[in-house]
Amino acid sequence: MSLANKYRPRKFEDVTEQDFIIKILKNQLKEKNVHSLYLFIGPAGTGKTTNARIFANELNETEGAYVEVDAASNNSVDNVRDIIKDAHLKPVGVPYKVYIIDEAHLLSASAVGAFLKLLEEPPQNVVFIFCTTDPQKFPATIFSRGQRFDFQKISFGAVCKRLEYIVLQEKITLVDPAAIEFIAKLADGGMRDAVTLLDTCLGYSKELTIPNVTESLNVSGYKDLFESLYYLVEKNKKDAIEHLEKIYMSGKDLKLFFKQLLELVMDIMKYQFYTDFKYIKVSNQYKKDLDFYIEKDINKELVAINSLCTKLKYEQNPKLAAEVDIILMCTEV
Repeated sequence: MSLANKYRPRKFEDVTEQDFIIKILKNQLKEKNVHSLYLFIGPAGTGKTTNARIFANELNETEGAYVEVDAASNNSVDNVRDIIKDAHLKPVGVPYKVYIIDEAHLLSASAVGAFLKLLEEPPQNVVFIFCTTDPQKFPATIFSRGQRFDFQKISFGAVCKRLEYIVLQEKITLVDPAAIEFIAKLADGGMRDAVTLLDTCLGYSKELTIPNVTESLNVSGYKDLFESLYYLVEKNKKDAIEHLEKIYMSGKDLKLFFKQLLELVMDIMKYQFYTDFKYIKVSNQYKKDLDFYIEKDINKELVAINSLCTKLKYEQNPKLAAEVDIILMCTEV
């Protein structure tokens, strides 16, 4: 079993953050003030489907008392008509019929229209929970018929704490805290992504270290990132190009590399502002590297790398584009 499934919360008390949403849902359960439609909206891996399942189980005080539909493959109006037909049948043995529609933004326009008609006069004791990362795909009339809950990205500290808990439960004895922080940074607020990345790393080695993490995920570590930035700041064209060649030949995704580099530059700038680690994700073991930039102006590098990241999104030959921009960054103007 994957770690994401093994450690997926089964009750509200196990969920990381999203406290205000859970408080409202608990109050509705307590007061039996249940609505026909809920819209769980937010970035991937923030607990939308997990909380939908928990809420469904709490509504019926039993495990698995809900129907979960993947709208990615069941998005036609005929699929929805089958659901509607079933929804009109009275629940058997449980108080509610609950339907969780995952990836709900992938429903066809006609399927959404069929749902809208049903929700004008919804059957009693039927609850629909739409989970989506893209609410813009829905007409405004959907939101007027249900309760909207916006899930936030999980904080960096909370992701780290959860990963630490998992490695403890898995009896992983060699754990570098910087490796945990590095995985959490890559996950960018998505708990499921963080746990999945951890699973990949532990499949590679039971020693959770920065070298093992970067090797297993084929991403660049802080050593390579700081080295690359140093050459750019020092206007060292020769070593900057050689370093890019090394990154490229190692099979790294250059788009991801420069995204990581941009994040590092932002972290350095925030470190310049506050001279502490409160608002940055770089581990304090890199304090010496960060201190090197305390008095340096890296605004030009920030602008140039940000521009390069935007360019690389649509670039068929990212290496050539990166080389051109590196030469320009290293050229005094």
